[in-house]
Amino acid sequence: MQHHAQARLKMINELRGALAASQFRIYYQPIVELATGRINKAEALIRWQHPKLGIINPVQFIPLAEETGMIVEIGDWVFKESARQLKLWRALHNIELQISVNVSPVQFSDAWRPAQEMVHVFERAGAGRKKHGH
Repeated sequence: MQHHAQARLKMINELRGALAASQFRIYYQPIVELATGRINKAEALIRWQHPKLGIINPVQFIPLAEETGMIVEIGDWVFKESARQLKLWRALHNIELQISVNVSPVQFSDAWRPAQEMVHVFERAGAGRKKHGH
Protein backbone atom coordinates (compact mmCIF):
# COMPACT_ATOMS: atom_id res chain seq x y z
CA MET A 1 0.00 0.00 0.00
CA GLN A 2 2.85 2.39 0.90
CA HIS A 3 4.61 1.71 -2.41
CA HIS A 4 1.39 2.37 -4.38
CA ALA A 5 0.86 5.69 -2.57
CA GLN A 6 4.45 6.76 -3.23
CA ALA A 7 4.23 5.80 -6.91
CA ARG A 8 0.97 7.73 -7.23
CA LEU A 9 2.46 10.83 -5.58
CA LYS A 10 5.52 10.62 -7.85
CA MET A 11 3.27 10.38 -10.92
CA ILE A 12 1.28 13.43 -9.77
CA ASN A 13 4.47 15.44 -9.23
CA GLU A 14 5.81 14.48 -12.66
CA LEU A 15 2.44 15.26 -14.24
CA ARG A 16 2.66 18.80 -12.83
CA GLY A 17 5.74 19.54 -14.95
CA ALA A 18 4.77 17.56 -18.04
CA LEU A 19 2.91 20.37 -19.80
CA ALA A 20 5.65 22.95 -19.21
CA ALA A 21 8.23 20.41 -20.40
CA SER A 22 6.27 19.76 -23.64
CA GLN A 23 5.88 16.07 -22.83
CA PHE A 24 2.31 15.78 -24.12
CA ARG A 25 1.57 14.72 -27.68
CA ILE A 26 -1.65 14.70 -29.63
CA TYR A 27 -2.33 11.92 -32.08
CA TYR A 28 -5.18 12.31 -34.51
CA GLN A 29 -7.22 9.19 -35.20
CA PRO A 30 -8.91 9.52 -38.58
CA ILE A 31 -12.62 8.83 -38.85
CA VAL A 32 -13.39 7.40 -42.27
CA GLU A 33 -16.77 7.89 -43.93
CA LEU A 34 -17.61 4.37 -45.06
CA ALA A 35 -19.76 5.41 -48.01
CA THR A 36 -16.99 7.44 -49.67
CA GLY A 37 -13.77 6.27 -48.00
CA ARG A 38 -12.96 9.91 -47.25
CA ILE A 39 -11.55 11.22 -44.01
CA ASN A 40 -13.73 14.12 -42.93
CA LYS A 41 -13.13 13.93 -39.20
CA ALA A 42 -10.46 13.03 -36.69
CA GLU A 43 -10.37 12.51 -32.96
CA ALA A 44 -7.65 14.21 -30.91
CA LEU A 45 -6.00 11.72 -28.54
CA ILE A 46 -3.55 12.89 -25.89
CA ARG A 47 -0.51 10.86 -24.91
CA TRP A 48 2.15 11.60 -22.32
CA GLN A 49 5.67 11.05 -23.62
CA HIS A 50 7.47 10.60 -20.30
CA PRO A 51 11.26 11.09 -20.59
CA LYS A 52 12.05 7.89 -18.65
CA LEU A 53 8.90 5.75 -18.85
CA GLY A 54 8.03 6.32 -22.50
CA ILE A 55 4.42 6.74 -23.55
CA ILE A 56 2.05 6.68 -20.59
CA ASN A 57 -1.48 5.51 -21.26
CA PRO A 58 -4.16 8.16 -20.60
CA VAL A 59 -5.92 5.65 -18.34
CA GLN A 60 -2.98 6.10 -15.97
CA PHE A 61 -2.73 9.89 -15.93
CA ILE A 62 -6.14 11.37 -16.83
CA PRO A 63 -7.79 10.31 -13.53
CA LEU A 64 -4.89 11.90 -11.62
CA ALA A 65 -5.18 15.06 -13.72
CA GLU A 66 -8.91 15.20 -12.99
CA GLU A 67 -8.42 14.57 -9.30
CA THR A 68 -5.82 17.32 -8.93
CA GLY A 69 -7.50 19.82 -11.24
CA MET A 70 -4.60 19.73 -13.71
CA ILE A 71 -7.04 18.47 -16.35
CA VAL A 72 -8.22 22.04 -16.86
CA GLU A 73 -4.83 23.27 -18.02
CA ILE A 74 -4.08 20.07 -19.95
CA GLY A 75 -7.50 20.12 -21.62
CA ASP A 76 -7.06 23.76 -22.55
CA TRP A 77 -3.74 22.91 -24.21
CA VAL A 78 -5.28 19.99 -26.14
CA PHE A 79 -8.09 22.23 -27.32
CA LYS A 80 -5.77 25.03 -28.49
CA GLU A 81 -3.33 22.62 -30.16
CA SER A 82 -6.18 20.87 -31.96
CA ALA A 83 -7.50 24.21 -33.22
CA ARG A 84 -4.01 25.17 -34.42
CA GLN A 85 -3.57 21.84 -36.21
CA LEU A 86 -7.01 22.05 -37.80
CA LYS A 87 -6.26 25.50 -39.15
CA LEU A 88 -2.97 24.26 -40.60
CA TRP A 89 -4.52 21.21 -42.29
CA ARG A 90 -7.31 23.33 -43.74
CA ALA A 91 -4.82 25.84 -45.13
CA LEU A 92 -2.44 23.24 -46.56
CA HIS A 93 -4.96 20.83 -47.98
CA ASN A 94 -8.03 23.02 -48.54
CA ILE A 95 -10.25 20.46 -46.84
CA GLU A 96 -13.33 20.68 -44.68
CA LEU A 97 -12.22 18.66 -41.67
CA GLN A 98 -13.60 18.39 -38.15
CA ILE A 99 -11.66 17.41 -35.05
CA SER A 100 -13.33 15.91 -32.01
CA VAL A 101 -11.77 16.77 -28.67
CA ASN A 102 -12.72 14.79 -25.59
CA VAL A 103 -13.55 16.96 -22.61
CA SER A 104 -13.56 15.80 -19.00
CA PRO A 105 -16.64 16.61 -16.90
CA VAL A 106 -14.21 18.31 -14.51
CA GLN A 107 -13.50 20.89 -17.21
CA PHE A 108 -17.11 22.05 -17.08
CA SER A 109 -16.76 23.25 -13.50
CA ASP A 110 -17.11 26.95 -12.77
CA ALA A 111 -13.33 27.28 -12.91
CA TRP A 112 -13.19 26.44 -16.61
CA ARG A 113 -14.48 28.33 -19.59
CA PRO A 114 -18.04 27.72 -20.72
CA ALA A 115 -18.73 25.87 -23.97
CA GLN A 116 -19.22 29.13 -25.89
CA GLU A 117 -15.67 30.20 -25.00
CA MET A 118 -14.35 26.91 -26.43
CA VAL A 119 -16.01 27.78 -29.73
CA HIS A 120 -14.29 31.18 -29.66
CA VAL A 121 -10.89 29.49 -29.19
CA PHE A 122 -11.41 27.65 -32.48
CA GLU A 123 -12.67 30.78 -34.22
CA ARG A 124 -9.69 32.86 -33.03
CA ALA A 125 -7.37 30.15 -34.31
CA GLY A 126 -9.12 30.41 -37.68
CA ALA A 127 -10.39 26.86 -37.30
CA GLY A 128 -14.08 27.60 -36.93
CA ARG A 129 -16.61 26.19 -39.36
CA LYS A 130 -16.06 27.29 -42.92
CA LYS A 131 -18.98 29.14 -44.42
CA HIS A 132 -20.04 27.64 -47.74
CA GLY A 133 -19.83 30.04 -50.63
CA HIS A 134 -17.17 32.26 -49.02
